[in-house]
Amino acid sequence: DPQCVQLPACAQQPCAVTDPELQITNANDSSNGAAIFWTGTHYGLFWMNSTYRYGYARLDAAFTVVTQPTLVTGTSMAHRPFPAWTGTGYGIGWSDTRAGALQFSNEVYFNRFNATTGVPMSGSDLGISTGPGMAFPSSTGWNPVANEFGVSSRTKAPR
Repeated sequence: DPQCVQLPACAQQPCAVTDPELQITNANDSSNGAAIFWTGTHYGLFWMNSTYRYGYARLDAAFTVVTQPTLVTGTSMAHRPFPAWTGTGYGIGWSDTRAGALQFSNEVYFNRFNATTGVPMSGSDLGISTGPGMAFPSSTGWNPVANEFGVSSRTKAPR
């Protein structure tokens, strides 16, 4: 900042900032609703693709893709992912519309994901909320003492 050059607080050396940029989605994918989670050793990236299904990729600390982007099947109009890390895998809550085509009917679902492959660990997603209404997750948490996940959600009644 040229306005503070003469101030003692600005006398320190400028920070060396790296700006890694990585694009793993295509131009039709949406960054609206993306979630990235740092585990202490790698990043897990969840995003919504152009067909409104979740994608997953695992990145190392230098943003190098370790697990190639994969699509999570079974979701429909998926958005607002909230991942939690267990130490070996992810639990994720999200909202989608597979339960019906009602105008105001989003449901919250949950599943566990293998951190290496991004494949769901359970054959079916667990429904957290029931319609009608618009339900959205607001967080997913992991309790290592009880060895269980928790998903909080909020619901908005239809108008």
